[in-house]
Amino acid sequence: MLTFDDGYRDFAEHAWPILRRAGLPAVLFVPTAFPDRPGPGFWWDRLHSALRRTDQKFVDPPGLARIPLADVPDLRRAHRVLRTYAKSLPHDQAMFWLDSVIEKLSEVPSLHRVLGWDALRRLTRQGLSVCSHGHLHALCTRLAGGALAEDLATSKRLIESELSDPNQVAALAYPASATDAAVQRAVGNAGYAIAFGGGRGVDSIPLGDPTNVLRMPVHRYGEGLFRAQLRPTVSRVGRLWMEGRDRMRAIGRSSAGGESTRAPSGESSAKDM
Repeated sequence: MLTFDDGYRDFAEHAWPILRRAGLPAVLFVPTAFPDRPGPGFWWDRLHSALRRTDQKFVDPPGLARIPLADVPDLRRAHRVLRTYAKSLPHDQAMFWLDSVIEKLSEVPSLHRVLGWDALRRLTRQGLSVCSHGHLHALCTRLAGGALAEDLATSKRLIESELSDPNQVAALAYPASATDAAVQRAVGNAGYAIAFGGGRGVDSIPLGDPTNVLRMPVHRYGEGLFRAQLRPTVSRVGRLWMEGRDRMRAIGRSSAGGESTRAPSGESSAKDM
């Protein structure tokens, strides 16, 4: 099964026609606050755009040391540092903080690129499964208990009411793979039958924990490397390597004077973003 996160319009324009011709089953996970509600767009797109547009030579984000923006390597490092710090904050605080940083960098046009409900309904009639990616696309580990329960319930209710598919499974993909034991209990309590993306790897059936199903991210791999990663042994080795790499990066940041805050456990250091 192939899964796609966020509900960008280019999924319908490019990926779905190919998948449909090939007869490949797919799931699109959509953050339900975004369809048919035009706004500024996802924060990571806005941050990337602001860094590309800025004529500033440095930025002084609240809570962090000054970050240079003199050249392309500086801009890449700035994006990594700002993104990681934002993910360490409670959701509402992170959104306020990001707005203040982006405002200092550059004016950014609306980057809202999420499919609307009519388009999602057409896709489901063609055989696509459309499921929840949360409501606000907030990291589940960065929402307080009541806010997490509300986010999960709202997203599930909108998926059910807008798509009206009696065969639809109540499924969730964790935004940015952020989950822990408390989040998984909340997902079960909210009535989700299955939740994807808490870890990287190949899972076995029957599932050990349906609220924490592994997924294998697809990057710009060559075919040989991608095929190798689908082997369970290679997948386990890869997961251990990535966990070790993340620990070493966190140690390096600490020894360098705390350039950025470590991403919370269970969260990807990059967007599926």
